[in-house]
Amino acid sequence: MTPSRPATSPPARAHLAAAADLHIGLFDQEGSAYCLDGLAAVALAQGKPDVSARLLGAARHAREVVGVSVWPWLQPIVDAGTAAVRAAAGVADFDRLTAEGARLRAVDALAYGLAVTGPESAARAAA
Repeated sequence: MTPSRPATSPPARAHLAAAADLHIGLFDQEGSAYCLDGLAAVALAQGKPDVSARLLGAARHAREVVGVSVWPWLQPIVDAGTAAVRAAAGVADFDRLTAEGARLRAVDALAYGLAVTGPESAARAAA
């Protein structure tokens, strides 16, 4: 995410939606986890730290299911995003919300993340 193309831009979310479809079709937990990380960034940029924390919990769980960790060169990005979500949600809420997210299957977490970050969600919030 760069200042010139924030996570809330429609193209960023559209790319994440396409990637989510691909990884769901492949039953790819690791790829799904990265999509969840991206959707967490979108949710945080939209002012939804509760959603973001749930998605981070789901991403962590998806990686645990297949025994992988975040790629080393992406770890600083994931760590910075996690710290931003923890600060926005508050530590106690962050722990509770990530635990909620960890109970979701990756496919369900992706559907949730796409639903609550989509344009329809923004329109409902503005109404």
